Amino acid sequence: MAHGVYICDTLQFFPMPELTNDKFQDSVWCKIITHNHHLIVGSCYRSTSSTKENNNSLLQLLEKAIRQAYGSKILIFGDFNYPDINYDRYEVHGGPDTDAHKFF
Repeated sequence: MAHGVYICDTLQFFPMPELTNDKFQDSVWCKIITHNHHLIVGSCYRSTSSTKENNNSLLQLLEKAIRQAYGSKILIFGDFNYPDINYDRYEVHGGPDTDAHKFF
């Protein structure tokens, strides 16, 4: 699936291929710099048919992004497709070994 992040052309930004080209199948990352502040932006799509290996790659990618954001703000968004997570109630259906629980 093609992914994109639209950024206003008045903002200074840099692609982050070290995150975009990671093992997780579908994400795009960049760094935006404004008024001496850095913002790392990541957009991810996790398919409902994602494999366990891809799910683990997503978790590793998010950890890597957080490490790279040291001293910067980070915004991660997308469609993670975990139907066992109820974000309104802040709960996960399933045990601690499930992919949804590990993600949450």
